[in-house]
Amino acid sequence: MGTISEQRIGTKKLFEKHELDKLLPPLESIFKALNWDFEGTDLTSFEDFARVIKTIQDVDPKSYVFRYPVTSKGDAYFSNPFIMNVISFAHRMDVILDYLGVLANGIPEKLRQDAEAKYELDEYFEDQGDR
Repeated sequence: MGTISEQRIGTKKLFEKHELDKLLPPLESIFKALNWDFEGTDLTSFEDFARVIKTIQDVDPKSYVFRYPVTSKGDAYFSNPFIMNVISFAHRMDVILDYLGVLANGIPEKLRQDAEAKYELDEYFEDQGDR
């Protein structure tokens, strides 16, 4: 995140709490800096993506419910039956995750292109100054 975005997140307990919403501000900065959108997904904007993340966070704030069937004390996470269409959720998330993967893999190429363009501009204006 520090490569493109100046936005920083606290990492002290990042790997203990799994709070996905903490990653949204720096991720949004990256989307804006690279002029990305969610074309090719069911989402129409970064706000749609943030709503998906916040919905997951609301259901599973500490990222345990989807990973473990019961609490560390052996109790059910929900007092009422929790029903979720896992197939539908997985299909929707697969599209989003695949899309994010493609974008993430494109970051080095984007940075290389930007550096190359900057170099070319610097060379051009340096040559213009010599005349």
